[in-house]
Amino acid sequence: MTGMMIIATQLVFSDDVPYLTGNQSALQFAPGLGFRPLNSFKTALIAFDPSDPQSWMHYVLNIRSFLDFYQDPNLNPQDSFATCDTGFKTPDDPQLPCKFLPVQLGPCVKQNNYGYDRIQPCVMLKINRVFGWVPDILNSTYAPHPILKCDGQNIQDIDVMGEIRYYPNITTADGQVLGYFNSLYFPYLVQQSYRSPLVGVQFVSPKRHVILMIKCELLNVRNPGGIAKFELLVD
Repeated sequence: MTGMMIIATQLVFSDDVPYLTGNQSALQFAPGLGFRPLNSFKTALIAFDPSDPQSWMHYVLNIRSFLDFYQDPNLNPQDSFATCDTGFKTPDDPQLPCKFLPVQLGPCVKQNNYGYDRIQPCVMLKINRVFGWVPDILNSTYAPHPILKCDGQNIQDIDVMGEIRYYPNITTADGQVLGYFNSLYFPYLVQQSYRSPLVGVQFVSPKRHVILMIKCELLNVRNPGGIAKFELLVD
């Protein structure tokens, strides 16, 4: 009897599959958003002076270290990924993830110090991983993917925030150019080579010497989860 219980336990509990999934997990089927740079869990303030490298280099290194994970030389061979650059996934196998390449982040790259030396800082947004989650798109006519939109938390923030650009981006049915997370990257099934898709959010002309209260929301999906909030101060 004991042997049968051990076998049954091994069948039910797998190292590759979380014990609690879906609505039973802490995140349920409502994944939130994470962001970088994040040098401290005690504060979400990103403050720097573009003319002082010592004030922004730690942000650059934080993002660079995070993106190095996407260029890990220990990734599986190329055949461990599906081909997704045509807008379709080939083969359509959930165990084969699409490969996210940092080139999709536009000017938000290390060669530009992610914009921190030129008053155009980039913040990287990602959807927190939830095992088995597939985006339930609310309006495929509006956009066929989960949409990312960042804005000021208050009216006074919106007035001084300046232009925001997203990489990658999509033009929605109402003419807005917003960020998006390609639906082909889901679900996450604990694949060793899986890398979460990212959106680089670039603040092109934020007002200086003012703390901007920013919120980023996941739109166009059912049960979108939490909102990423942070502050930006360009001295």
